[in-house]
Amino acid sequence: MDTASGITHGSPVAPTAIFAGLTTLDVVQLVERMPAPNEKTVAAEFLLAAGGPAANAPLAFAAAGGSPTPATPPPHHPPTPVVTDDLVRHGVTVVVAAGYDGPPITASILVQAATGERAVVSPSSTAASGEVTITSPLPAIDGAGAVLVDGYFRAVALPLAAEARQRGVPVIMDGGSVKAHTEEVLAHADVAVVSADFAPEGTGGRADAVLDWLSERGLSFA
Repeated sequence: MDTASGITHGSPVAPTAIFAGLTTLDVVQLVERMPAPNEKTVAAEFLLAAGGPAANAPLAFAAAGGSPTPATPPPHHPPTPVVTDDLVRHGVTVVVAAGYDGPPITASILVQAATGERAVVSPSSTAASGEVTITSPLPAIDGAGAVLVDGYFRAVALPLAAEARQRGVPVIMDGGSVKAHTEEVLAHADVAVVSADFAPEGTGGRADAVLDWLSERGLSFA
C-alpha cells in the first residue's frame, strides 16, 4: 500500500507462453578433447538432463521470470520421468498432451571444456515425422502471451499455432533445420528464429535467400 496515494501495488504478473514441440533426454559429457576414431576418453563431468527445444526454451523463460507451459508428447518408457522430473525441479510443469511408444529421443553430447564446442548425435528427425496420439486437451491459449513451436510433432504444434494465430497471439517458429512440416507451421507463424543450418530447398543456405524465402511465406520478422 502506498500510504500517500492510497494506491495498492500488487505483484507484477509473470508473462506466460506455451512451448510446443520436442523434449529430449540429454546425456552430456564434458571432455578435455574430442576422442579420435576407436578411442575411449574419460569425462571430467557428466550430466543427465531434459533437453530439446520444448525444454530449453521454457527453462530459459522460467529463469527470466516467465511462466512457461511446455506441451510435449513424452514417450511411454521408463526413462521419461528423468526428463519431466528435471523440468519440474526447475519450476517448469509439463502438459502431457500426447504420447507415443518407444524410448525418449536421446541426444548424446560431448562438450570440449576449453572451448565449449560440442558434438551431438541424436535421432531427432524421427520425431519430426512421428505420429503421436492426443491423450488429453492441449493447453488453453487464453492468457498466453506467445506460442513457440519447433516443427516437431505436428499433431500437437499445428492446432496450437492455428488457434493462437486466430486469436491474435504471436506465434514464433524455432527453426533449427527444415523439417517435413516446416511450411505448414510457417503458415501460422508471425516470427521465425532460424539457425545457420536452416536451408530451404533452392536457397543454398545463403542468409539473404533464406530471409527472402521466409518473407515470401508471410513472416513478419525473421
